[in-house]
Amino acid sequence: MIGCTDELAFNYNSEANTDDGSCVVVLEGCTDELAFNYNSEANTDDGSCVAVLEGCTDESACNYNSEANTDDDSCILFTVSSIVWLGLDSLGVSSDNESATFQWTLDGDTIDGATFDNYVIEASGLYNVIVTVDGCELISETETSLTLNETELHTISLYPNPVVDLLNISIDDSDIKSVDVQLLNYLGSVVLNENLNRNSNAPFVIEVSKLDNGIYILNTIVNGKVTSIPWVKK
Repeated sequence: MIGCTDELAFNYNSEANTDDGSCVVVLEGCTDELAFNYNSEANTDDGSCVAVLEGCTDESACNYNSEANTDDDSCILFTVSSIVWLGLDSLGVSSDNESATFQWTLDGDTIDGATFDNYVIEASGLYNVIVTVDGCELISETETSLTLNETELHTISLYPNPVVDLLNISIDDSDIKSVDVQLLNYLGSVVLNENLNRNSNAPFVIEVSKLDNGIYILNTIVNGKVTSIPWVKK
């Protein structure tokens, strides 16, 4: 009888007495076609089959599932900006997802009715924003501790505005020789932090020529007090 006479072969024929060169090497693996790790070349199941588990496999997504092995296109991807000053006692936050909803908190407690992307503070404390998209939540990048009426104590102006390269910051108090500034883009992301100094009554100057064109917010911090002024880079 002709057949495979190699006892180690996948298709060994114990009844064959004449080898016909048909022997096939054993290749172990998962032979279940419905399994996640099905091996179409395997001819011997080794018990390694793993069931398919669908879910979001993108680690940067809000609803990432570490146990999923098959992506089902359910990933929810969106970003949340830092909290920024919008002027006076008003705060703002933004998201790159148009369906995002907002909930402001004060010292960890939700604020009734504070469900917009901006909020006028009514009390001192630690502010944060919960941003939700399709049931998936992210927290604003920066918690902001504020004191009510922590606003302009000095007259601050910017020029030129729009600006191409050098932005001048004028403060009406000649005794102020140092100021901390923070530049934020329209998404609320910080693009520059810098401490500026002057030796005379000349304006403080900041180089902005390398920034992309667009709308920005300048936060100036003088003696711990914050002033926010919008400006345009062109």
